[in-house]
Amino acid sequence: MWEELYHLFETLTNVLKNAIILIALLFVYSIINFHNNQKKIFEQILIGFLISAFVLIIMLFPWKLEAGIFFDTRSILVSLTGLFFGWIPTVVVVLVGSFYRIIIGGPGIYSGVLTIVGSAAIGLIWAYARKRIKSFPIFIEYYIFGLVVHVYVLLCFFTIPNPATMINSTIVPFIGLFPILTAILAVALNNQIKRIKTAEVIKQQQIFLQASIDSPEILEIFAVNHEYKYILFNKYHQQVMLQHYQRHIAKGDVFLDVVRNTAIQIRMKNCIDKAFKGKGTHAVVRVEVTEEKYYEERYQPIYNQDQAIIGVTIFSNDVTERIMNEQNILHVSYHDVLTGFKNRRFYSDQMQRYEQDPSIEFALILADINGLKVVNDAFGHDAGDELLIQVSHLLREIFDNEGEIARIGGDEFVILLEGHTEEEAKKLVEIAKTKFIQNHIHGMRVTVSFGLAMKTADMTLDEVFKVAEDEMYKVKLFEFSSNRSESIKTIIHTLYVKNPREE
Repeated sequence: MWEELYHLFETLTNVLKNAIILIALLFVYSIINFHNNQKKIFEQILIGFLISAFVLIIMLFPWKLEAGIFFDTRSILVSLTGLFFGWIPTVVVVLVGSFYRIIIGGPGIYSGVLTIVGSAAIGLIWAYARKRIKSFPIFIEYYIFGLVVHVYVLLCFFTIPNPATMINSTIVPFIGLFPILTAILAVALNNQIKRIKTAEVIKQQQIFLQASIDSPEILEIFAVNHEYKYILFNKYHQQVMLQHYQRHIAKGDVFLDVVRNTAIQIRMKNCIDKAFKGKGTHAVVRVEVTEEKYYEERYQPIYNQDQAIIGVTIFSNDVTERIMNEQNILHVSYHDVLTGFKNRRFYSDQMQRYEQDPSIEFALILADINGLKVVNDAFGHDAGDELLIQVSHLLREIFDNEGEIARIGGDEFVILLEGHTEEEAKKLVEIAKTKFIQNHIHGMRVTVSFGLAMKTADMTLDEVFKVAEDEMYKVKLFEFSSNRSESIKTIIHTLYVKNPREE
């Protein structure tokens, strides 16, 4: 009885030594962070020799049953090599382990070599099959795997003398202990491989993220934490901060300390604080320190997996050119190119505003240039443009500070005077008439016919325009004969001056 207990104690001691060696291999594997890269054969061969070294160490601490017959935990290590590391490291381990077992010799040589080869084969086959078959819960799967491997090892005992005795002596550790140890080490290896793969994915994502945020050449991208310290930033933001504040920024620097302008600090701090409260902001801002400089800024909170805000991302883009283009387009769309006055589109928008608020009272003045067509026909369109420009200068001189002026036709202008009485509007019209009489173009007196109407709360816009238009046409008809006669005399006189023979 004491002999059996001693034998059992010796067996457990040797198993424990082997288990410690296996755990040491796992520790070494976690340190080197090796990940099986099938494209790098040299690395696979290298890991094969590293595992082979541990196989040899395990085989140096066996428990002996008879002379030339000994057992150890190499089946665990070799099978796990096939399961996790692929065929190249496994082949290296099989060759090294089998060669060493052949050198040792003894009646257990065939059983030992078959154990190494078969355990490796089971590991490779299992790795192939588990990719195509729905697996069990991970520990159960690896326990079944360990059980299959060590049932096979027990079958290998039939190649040695008196196999029944050998099986009876080893069945407890091989069927009871080794499958559990195999499952524990397999789970640990699996978790370590997942950790390495996850770390590689994170590293690749970080590289990709940094490359992505560095790629825009006119977009600043950076992020700060609750203490306004940099979490990340792109190269362009780094260059901008160096250019404007002569500061080489680094992660951990306080962003607001780098920005030395108080107005910018306050504005950006307010936006960052709003984002920390879960309110993202987007705005086009005019830069406080540079005239006519515009930035489009976006502030968005960064959430962790628990939906807690851990930081804020800031995207800042110089949109000065775009804003200027938009302003130019807007100016052109609402202004007449020749005179610089507002155009018919602006006039239509103003009418819509008045229509939405009928309570607004204003004076509407229509101004129509007399004889523009005659000037165009007699002296050319350049002279006609000159007449339009001259009229616009006079209208601007009189009405520009009083209201809005718009050119709504080829020779027709409208003046909108809010907050003016009818008497005030009439007075301005009389001043304009006097100014025009004093001006000539190509010897012709510049004349403009005016029509005035007051918009009251009980009048529609169409009625106001009709009243002003009717008055303007009355004035035009009244002045038509004298203007026409004077225009003809001027044209004939100009013709005679230029061509004496025609006179």
